[in-house]
Amino acid sequence: MKFSNIWKFHYNRQIGHCLPEKQASVESSPLQAMDDLIRQRERDRKDRMTTALQKSSRNGQFRIAQEPYVQFSFSDLELDNTAIIGKGAFSDRVVRAIYKPANLAIAVKSLVVKMPKITSSHDGHQFPIIHEAELIGSVDHENIIRLHGFIVHEMMCYICMELMDANLEEVCRVEIVEKPTVASYETFLGAVTVAVVDALTFLRNPSNIIHRDIKPNNILVNANGQVKICDFGLSKHGLSGPGTGNVGCRRFMAPERISKGENDLYAYGSQSEVWSLGISP
Repeated sequence: MKFSNIWKFHYNRQIGHCLPEKQASVESSPLQAMDDLIRQRERDRKDRMTTALQKSSRNGQFRIAQEPYVQFSFSDLELDNTAIIGKGAFSDRVVRAIYKPANLAIAVKSLVVKMPKITSSHDGHQFPIIHEAELIGSVDHENIIRLHGFIVHEMMCYICMELMDANLEEVCRVEIVEKPTVASYETFLGAVTVAVVDALTFLRNPSNIIHRDIKPNNILVNANGQVKICDFGLSKHGLSGPGTGNVGCRRFMAPERISKGENDLYAYGSQSEVWSLGISP
């Protein structure tokens, strides 16, 4: 006897007496009910996703520098899954890719669009990856990574960003091996510090955004001497309140962000970003 038939026999025998006689006699009714429930949940999930994307005007739009936005599809991206630039804590990863219509090298961050908890509101901010894409797209600063566009394809969100050469951790690792002079190393770190502080100042004042995950891996540099911060997956608008500090990399958290108990959770603001930058190599 097949497993499914054994399960249905056991199920009917256990609860058949609770069902109407006609329904209990139908062997497929329990499995059918389960299948209907699964299909309904999947339909609800897709409906909520559709609603979120309808409110997100940038889904499926691509922009190069200051040029107008153009429509694009997943087929316009040529992902190099062997060229992994970075990996995140939420099963996300960043790979090199080519935007084929312009033959432009870009970085693409991909992550499964997970179903959020059901709430009364249905907006894009329920989906963290979509929230991150929209947040990056809302800021424009020379020291913040530029968003080209994002698209959702088969429940995966692909965020297309400008491509940089390395992150601060990688650069410092190379510098240590090559043993640079103290003066040159201090000059480099000084330039990085000025650039990141400039970006954080912009996020705080005009944008009212707190990054919440400043660390060497999220500070990018390129051969032209540009320095930019990236990864806004944990960012949020306004001052973060009690109980929300224990997110991100604990190694680079300011003391007020580390939760020790229910009675020891304090609000924190952009000052905590300065601490994170200060202890980054």
